[in-house]
Amino acid sequence: MSETFTPMQAAKTFAEARRWEDSLVRRTEGLTWMVWGMVTAGIFGTLGLLVFLEIPPVLVVAGWSVWAMAGLALTFVIWRTAALLGRNEFRPIGWKVYVTKVLVLASVVLFLHFVVRPESIIVPMLLVGIIWGTVALFGRRLSLAGRIVSLVSSLVILGMAIALDSVVLPMTQAMFVGVSLMAGIPFLAGLYQALRG
Repeated sequence: MSETFTPMQAAKTFAEARRWEDSLVRRTEGLTWMVWGMVTAGIFGTLGLLVFLEIPPVLVVAGWSVWAMAGLALTFVIWRTAALLGRNEFRPIGWKVYVTKVLVLASVVLFLHFVVRPESIIVPMLLVGIIWGTVALFGRRLSLAGRIVSLVSSLVILGMAIALDSVVLPMTQAMFVGVSLMAGIPFLAGLYQALRG
């Protein structure tokens, strides 16, 4: 005997399915931010270590680019897994977009390393804060809650960069604090978003 839904039961089932989909969006966003929090720490930690060790610039680029490629690969896999649901916003973007992102990231880091040559962690922190703000404003797949969390993360990183600039710390301590903030804030924001889902 087949069971039929009343209109009220059907509406309730659709609403529940929508909540599950919204939860998946938040969890996918959260996992992505957690990955990029760790990748950011890896990029700037590796960059700082290799520059400190006076490694040739070609190897410096190779050192941090491994982190960037790992972050992009994990992001692709996370969103591809979420795409099993069949919704368009989960469809992974094409490989050309990922190659473009790697080239843009490489250009920014090379520009910082060879042209700006920052003497402190403040410039990279400001850059990371601006990137998170850009993600909040222009990220095509973010939920409204995701945009808010990303924007708050951006503002916190920018505020901490300004605060860190006003404190006199030895270079090593400032690097440690800066990298920890650049990694920890997106990681914690992602954890918050994933657990809310």
